[in-house]
Amino acid sequence: MPIVTITTSHRLTGDKGRAPTTWPYELGEAIPQMLFEHKEALHLDPDTPVEATQVNFDEFHIKSINTPDIWIKIQFTEVLPDHKMCEVREATKSLIMVWFERFESGPPDLAVDIFWGPSHGFLRYGAIRHQW
Repeated sequence: MPIVTITTSHRLTGDKGRAPTTWPYELGEAIPQMLFEHKEALHLDPDTPVEATQVNFDEFHIKSINTPDIWIKIQFTEVLPDHKMCEVREATKSLIMVWFERFESGPPDLAVDIFWGPSHGFLRYGAIRHQW
């Protein structure tokens, strides 16, 4: 089950959450379907539903130092050997960079960190029942 946190710079989000741009939120909305459609390349459990990907938004403090425009932290519950983790990193990088191709200016300054479990838990979300 992927858990994603998108942290943006103050420059992108503006004062008191009034965003001068909405693309970080558009990216967040796209991520669950993106991961679901590529779950084989990401070595996700085959029965992982789209609703299992949780996306949270955060903001760097205005005085944060050496922070990119956007930081994406992805935590997977699956346990993988190192060579599979590298495959997931490359697949994730490709998916995110393709998403940013829509912008003439290309991607912003960004960092993506990927972490792995093991993790065990369950999800009750509407009619969805899933456990890992």
